[in-house]
Order: sequence, then structure tokens, then C-alpha cells
Amino acid sequence: MLYRPVLLMVIALLVVGCSSDSDSSLENSTNEQNMPANDSVKDLLQFSNPEDAQRFQCIYDQFSVVAQANGLTENDMQHFETDQLVSKLWCDGKGNKDSLSCQNPLFSGPLKNAGSQFMLLQTFVVSDFPEVTGTVQSFGQNPVDESAWGINFNRTRNAPSIGAQDGDGADFLSIQFSRLNDNGEFQNELIFDQNIGYPLGAKPVVVDLPGNTLDDFTQLSASPELFISTFEARYDALQTEIESKFELGELVDDTGSELSNALAYIDGQREVIRTNAPQLHALLTNSIDVALCQ
Repeated sequence: MLYRPVLLMVIALLVVGCSSDSDSSLENSTNEQNMPANDSVKDLLQFSNPEDAQRFQCIYDQFSVVAQANGLTENDMQHFETDQLVSKLWCDGKGNKDSLSCQNPLFSGPLKNAGSQFMLLQTFVVSDFPEVTGTVQSFGQNPVDESAWGINFNRTRNAPSIGAQDGDGADFLSIQFSRLNDNGEFQNELIFDQNIGYPLGAKPVVVDLPGNTLDDFTQLSASPELFISTFEARYDALQTEIESKFELGELVDDTGSELSNALAYIDGQREVIRTNAPQLHALLTNSIDVALCQ
């Protein structure tokens, strides 16, 4: 269980707010040479720096190709004034034509069908449209059955942040891997984020991880072996923090089992990582080249 900075939660809420009633067909799938009229908003955008503009175009091109290859429905690029976002969504509701199938990019829950997938590209309106900055690159796929994993990937670059200097935006990365639980619900079981925690009674233990999450992600996505070592280093940090707090008397083990339960949970997470690393790494890297548009 993880506890993200407030700004990242705000960004996540903005992402959830993205919706579209468009029912564009695959005939509108795009590539770099053929920009359809329904994405005319894109040609109006004025990015605060060329790096954001290049990254936005890179993600747009990549998602367009993947969507066409996988039969995802393309929705019009739109400017959402309330959320101060420009958004482009590709989605497959797996036969469910209800707009709820595609409007929630976090894409987990009983309303979403097994195997459904989405890709979402966003940029932030600075003050007045069409001035924009930063990018949000998100994609996800629900597990198809009890033996499979799903993924929700979100990488935000150069996001506007309170108190930041001009041109000094914030970067965030979050990956959630989920499976179906015994009730048939999608449940996050492994999360890569800027911190890591464990809900120890009423007082959760949270570790703010040192270094750059984006740098750690470079290792995570490099190979199944580095996927394991990168994740395990995070659980090592969590275990050290929990044991230290018990030794210092900052946490009270009222039942005599809190510490052992916490350590058992961490051992279980390590086993999940080691057992499923090839499948999880493939899920992260096979459909989208995560190193292409950084």
C-alpha cells in the first residue's frame, strides 16, 4: 500500500475526470502522416518548451500505431476547460458500448470487463488555452482471468506544481499491477511509486524512497532480473523501517503478531515479484515501448 504526494493525487483525479462521448471508428486511427480533422485541437497547441512538444508528438504517434494494431476505439482529442487539460483517449471496452467502459482511465473495478485496455495522452493548460505544458502518458489493461495480471501505467512529465519556478515542472511515475481476487474484483497487488508503505494498525509505516523514481524505472523496465532487484530493494527499505520503529519503541505490538504479520506480508510480496517477474515485465514493456517517449 502506497501513499503518494498530494499533487500526484490531484493529477490522478484530473485524469479520472477525462471522458468522451465520441464513438469514432477505427477508420480514424492516426499516424504521423495522416492527422484527421477530429484531432484539429492538436494543431492549436502552443507548448511551453520544445521538449514537451516533441514528447507529446512521440506519445501520440506511438499510441496511434498501437491502437490501430490492437483494434482500440479512438476518441477525439478534446480540451476540458474545467480540468484545464487537453486529452486524447484510445480504448477497448471489450464489447461493452456503455460509455463507462472507456471513460475512467484508472480502469479497475466491476464495471470494466476482463481484458479491456486503454491509452491516454494529456497535457496541462497553463493559464489560457491553447498554451500548454507537460505530458501525461497513461495506459492500462485489465487481467483476462484469475491467472493473469493487469497493469495501470502513469508517467507525468513537467507537470505544473505550486511554488515551482517557471520551467521547473514536476515528474511523477506510478505503476499498478492488479489481479482478480476471489470475488472477481480487480485488486492492486504490486505498486511502483515514489514511496512504499504498510498499514500497521492505525499508524501506517511509510518510506519515502531516495533517488529519482524515473531513474529507478529505467532499471525496472530493463529486464526481468532488474525488475526483481529494483522492487526487492524497495521492500528491503520498508522492512528496515518497520523493524527500526519496533526496536525504538515507536510502534507497540499489542497482540504479539503485528511485526510478524508485517514481515510475512513483505516476504509474500517478494515471492510475488520473483514468481511473476517475467509476466509482469512483459506486461510493462511488450505493448508499449516505455523507453521511447521519455
